Amino acid sequence: MPVPDPRVPDHTPAERELIDMMLLLIDEVRLLRERMADGPTVPTTAPPKAEADPKMLDVNRAAGYLGVLTSFIRNLVARRSVVHYKLGGRVMFAGRTSISSLIRTSEIFLTWLPGN
Repeated sequence: MPVPDPRVPDHTPAERELIDMMLLLIDEVRLLRERMADGPTVPTTAPPKAEADPKMLDVNRAAGYLGVLTSFIRNLVARRSVVHYKLGGRVMFAGRTSISSLIRTSEIFLTWLPGN
């Protein structure tokens, strides 16, 4: 039989049942917080190590390599400004060399500097 809460006056049986349920939930939440504070129960695994120079890059890896948003890479693909391949509906690039060629073709040389 549940122990009556001394902080509240007498209640109807339905109210008493609700109060008891709420007190049990509070205890469960407290226990859950303690377990969560102890650390994760699911063992974490390290992500697989990427190859030094993967043969194919997807849009996310190409954006990460260039340090730009994926939308920028998708715009380049839509304008056909970069060599790309579609494999099973995925846009792929032939390694970092094709991305590096984009950087080289976008290079701007300064022939005149102000103040000289």
